[in-house]
This record gives sequence, structure tokens and C-alpha cells, in this order.
Amino acid sequence: MIILNSHKTCRTQWDHPTTTDILREIDQLNYIKFAAYRTAIKMRIIQQRFDKVEFLRLLSVFDQLGYGTQQSSDDDEVQDMNVLDLENILVKLFSQPTLANDIELANPLLSTDLALNFALNIFDRDRSGKLKLTAIKIFLTVMCKGYLRDKYQFLFKLIANRGKFANAEGLESLLSQLMQIVSYIKEDPSFGGIHSIQNAVKNCYDKAAHPSVIKEEEFTQWVLEEPQTIVWLSTMERVIAAENVVHDVKCGICKKTPIVGLRFKSLKKFNFDICQNCFLSGKSGKHHKAGDPTQEYCVATTSKEGVKDFARTFRNKVTKRYKRKAAKPRYICIENSSSILEETEPQNDQEESSQNQSTNPPDQSQNSTFSQNDANRDGNETEEAEERETAIIDSSFIAM
Repeated sequence: MIILNSHKTCRTQWDHPTTTDILREIDQLNYIKFAAYRTAIKMRIIQQRFDKVEFLRLLSVFDQLGYGTQQSSDDDEVQDMNVLDLENILVKLFSQPTLANDIELANPLLSTDLALNFALNIFDRDRSGKLKLTAIKIFLTVMCKGYLRDKYQFLFKLIANRGKFANAEGLESLLSQLMQIVSYIKEDPSFGGIHSIQNAVKNCYDKAAHPSVIKEEEFTQWVLEEPQTIVWLSTMERVIAAENVVHDVKCGICKKTPIVGLRFKSLKKFNFDICQNCFLSGKSGKHHKAGDPTQEYCVATTSKEGVKDFARTFRNKVTKRYKRKAAKPRYICIENSSSILEETEPQNDQEESSQNQSTNPPDQSQNSTFSQNDANRDGNETEEAEERETAIIDSSFIAM
């Protein structure tokens, strides 16, 4: 795709002008101190171009064009696509509703151009004109609107032999494609980069019943436990779920009320809440420091959660548990041969929280939070939290 940028200078560029604007907006998010949130919010800016496209609609388009899930993962892996094949998928995806409740997009032509631009930038940077079908399926699955668990199940089918078992080579390919996506926004070092993938595969197979293959339920359980290599994906779903949530409380740092989006409640100071912007930018206040434990909420809370928060805050004040330094993180820590992630482990100060109700599409069954290390930023804490709606974070390692 070559876009004529100026008739006067005859200067050409690969990117659509809107793509350039989006990338400029993404670059302005580097103030966010936590890599998982930073990556998730950057990806959300791209994903907004797909936000009206339901995941079930994507599956229907694949079936219509003969790219359905009935073929084997080996067929997908070796099958090349050209740019016209991809464009055909995107045109159908954005302009032809396949389900009764689908919404017509305001500008399907622009959405098609942008999606094609991003896909080529990620998977065909040299503009060879050849792309892997599996890579495109993974990219569109991540970008479409749908339940996270459904997406995980589909991703497994992409790497499984006839949809039943997946070998290490298939899982490595999946993780490599996902890492390539975040590499486009320059965040791959935050999650170990390509060097961490083999260790992530080994970590998954160490938990499997059979040493050479994994079943769908084993894979799903592993990704729900949030391996650090792909923890940005579940974080993005929580960011999306929280976008229009209004919390009837005041931010203790900037004094904004109400808080809209993610809310972070201090577990050191009673009745002290922090808005998304203050927390992610690492701001401190009189009653909140970077090392204080907090709890993330992506949905509105009930009085029951308030009582639990009070109990946890009281416990922290009495026992000073938040000062412990040798606690195990709740996300799955993946070893990495590079030095980027060889930092002090995040602290652990987390308990179970009750399940809240949400009308947002993203799967809320995996609602923990995590902040990973990168070259200049330290990590944060997450909880293995299937079917929970909140997560406690220890922000002791915010890089200021």
C-alpha cells in the first residue's frame, strides 16, 4: 500500500495518513509507568478501529471465504496469502454484515484501509506481498470485539492438530505472532521479547499431563493464569471493560470526581481512591506512595467489596504485610535470558475478591492486573484471578 502524501513534493509513504496519526498518539503514551497497562492502552487505540466488529462475525467471514476452523493448523501455517486475499477478508468484515445484530460501520472503506495497513506493517514490513494465514487470523482475533475465553479457545484451534492437541512448535508459533504484534508498538522488550518464548512454551508444557502435547483445557487454564509473555492481552480486555464505568468516588490525588475508567483503591489508607490517569502516570500524594498496595476495579463495586477492602486495609495497617519483599508474583513469571526482566520480583499482597457483574463484552472471568518490567521501568503485581473482577496491585516498583 503506497499512499501519496503530497502532490507538490511527490513524496510517498507506506502508511495511511490516519495510521500516522494513530502511531503519533501511541507514542504519547510512554508516560505510563506500567508496561502491561501501557501496552494494553496502546493496543486499544489500534483495536478501536475494529471495535464494532464482533468476533462471531469474524468467524463467519472466515467460513464464507473458505478459511474456516475445520482445516488443520498445519494447513493454515503453510498457507500463504497475498494482499488481495487479505483485502477481500477485510472488505467483507467491515462492509457486509453476516449476523442479524451486526452494526454497520460508519466508514468501512477507511476501516479496511487502516486494518490492511496495520497488518502489513506487523507481518510484512518488507512488503513482499506474502502473509501467513495463521498470523492474520491471530491478529484479527485479537483486534475484534468478543469474550476473551472464546478468543483463547479459537487461538488454540489455530495451533491444534484437528482441533484436539497442540505441540510445542504450534504454541511457539502462536506466541511469536503475538509478540510480533507488540513489537510493532515497540513494547516487546517489556515482555521478554523473542528470547522468552521458548521458556514460555516450556512453562506451559510443564503443567500439561503429557510431555509433548497439550489439550485445549490445559492451554486455556495456562493463559487464564496470565503468563507474562501475553499478559497485555487480558489487561487490554479489562481496560476496554472499564472505559465507560463511573465510580462515584473522588481521586485522592487529583481530586477529580467521579472517577471514570479503572479505579485503584489504596489498601493502606482508608477510603482513598486513585483515578486511572494518576495511578498509571505514577503520581504520589500525601496519603499514597509508589510502594503502597492497591486494588484495581474495572467495574462498579458493591457494599460487599467495600467491606472486604476495609478488612484488607485494616490488616495491612496492623500487620504491615505490604512491606514484605520476598513474595511470589501471581502472574506466571517466565524466565528470560536477557537482563531486561532480571529485576526484583513484585510484591504479593492479594486475596480473593467477589465477582461483579458487567455488561461489557470482554470476558471478565480473567480479571487480574499486572505490570511488567522493561528496560527503564520496573514491574507491578497481578493475581491469578479466573472469575474474579478485581485485583490487588503492589506498586512498589514504579519507575519514576
